[in-house]
Amino acid sequence: SLSLKQVLDSYQVKKIECLNKKFDSSTQDIIASIESEKYEGIVLEEVQAGYVANGFLLRPCMVVVSSGKKAVEKKENKI
Repeated sequence: SLSLKQVLDSYQVKKIECLNKKFDSSTQDIIASIESEKYEGIVLEEVQAGYVANGFLLRPCMVVVSSGKKAVEKKENKI
């Protein structure tokens, strides 16, 4: 009998690797952002995995993305 992995492999279902990579709106949805002085637009946390099959998006990744230094500076100026 076939395992689930074998069936998914036969349909070329692949997990989208997004952690510590630049945010890509075509395969990822932002659910939160974190202010960062070092990074901007980098996926810091993957909340839910995303998948593609034969080049088609099955489910986008749900991610937390760094908002960059500008957001930190704007917040400091309001104080």
